[in-house]
Amino acid sequence: MPYPATFSLKEDFLPATLAEWMALVEGDLKGAPFEKKLVTHTYEGIDVQPLYVRGDVPQGKNYNGFPGVRPYVRGSRWKSSPKQGADIRQEFSHPNREETNRQVLADLAGGVGSVQIHFESTGASTSKSVGDPPRAAGVDIASLADLAVVLRDVSLDKVPVALCADADFLPAAALLVSLWQQQGIDLDRAQGAFN
Repeated sequence: MPYPATFSLKEDFLPATLAEWMALVEGDLKGAPFEKKLVTHTYEGIDVQPLYVRGDVPQGKNYNGFPGVRPYVRGSRWKSSPKQGADIRQEFSHPNREETNRQVLADLAGGVGSVQIHFESTGASTSKSVGDPPRAAGVDIASLADLAVVLRDVSLDKVPVALCADADFLPAAALLVSLWQQQGIDLDRAQGAFN
């Protein structure tokens, strides 16, 4: 039998109301409580329902957002190029700057699209929560020259650089901006994240 030229599920499945769905579910539960069997209760006190419908969204609010528009849940850019594709970012945290540079260059050659440099922690950060997994020691970067070694031979006009410096985010951001300026990169076109 040949397949039809077009395929549509709309004709095969009639629309169902929430009340019809609920009646079918309650029949399948055979008297078990809906709240205990199908609603997930998170430790934050949020009840995650098994099904959401348009009526669950408060009127006048768009919680999905649009790409490039607040609340940015669908990305910070409104349009992306098919050539751009997904960003593959690798974090680097080896304490030795030369070794980190070698790893960065190898990973960029292997297809990584952006890098994240994890700075050595000074212990000043208060962002770590109880139960967080231990993190690597981080790259020993204390000056512009140190950061230049880590990013030597990286095309900073093309490769986005993200930083992870915990409480030292401001000095780390200043180092990256200084490196961009030193290499003549227009700050309006520089790509990165100070985190």
